[in-house]
Amino acid sequence: MWYKVNDNSKYLGFIIMVSFLIVSKDKNKAAEEWQKITNRERIDRFDITIVEPEKTMGIGDVRGAQQKLILKPLRSQKKAVILDAYLGITIEAQNALLKSLEEPPLNTIIILLVSDLEPILPTIISRCKVLNLDKFIMLSDDEKNTFTKLFNKIQKVQTGEKLELAQDFGKTKEDGALFTQNLILVLRELILDGEGDTKKLLHTLKEFEKANKILKTSNANPRLTLENLFFSI
Repeated sequence: MWYKVNDNSKYLGFIIMVSFLIVSKDKNKAAEEWQKITNRERIDRFDITIVEPEKTMGIGDVRGAQQKLILKPLRSQKKAVILDAYLGITIEAQNALLKSLEEPPLNTIIILLVSDLEPILPTIISRCKVLNLDKFIMLSDDEKNTFTKLFNKIQKVQTGEKLELAQDFGKTKEDGALFTQNLILVLRELILDGEGDTKKLLHTLKEFEKANKILKTSNANPRLTLENLFFSI
């Protein structure tokens, strides 16, 4: 049985794999963090594989990465596979990845990059060292006021304006995911502060969380996802 341990540890003479889950809404910050890890492990750039699909990471992307996992490092003692899931990762892909985390190859580090922990399966989280770079980040007062006004506008405007707002904030999956995430933060604060109809706010929060998960774990059209969201609240 293999155990995940910290830097440069050994078990029975072999270097043990460590899996990381880096969480940050700032993709550049996440990139800096995985580079720190690979530098600390003295992994040459030739032994680093980056998997960065142009859409939601699917089971095919994970299987492609798994083929890289069986290769031996060329210039370092270890190799690293970076899975960039900033556009989301499907449940099927996560289940496929789970096999690699449960039966890791030797001398390998897997680093999964995501913008939010919510869509990630608990079984994935439990098998990784989680580095949440946004743990203490909150909306500023100005941002809270801006998104609160926007939320109120979405509830009051007619069909045509809702469609326009969905188009504005759903140009890409990243845009839609960030927008829904910011509204989730606002809704949670409104509920905690006891502002408005709590029952209605809880329903709305659930709808925003559902839309956010869809945007991060599927290939759904972001504009249509927001349209459905706006007409459900």
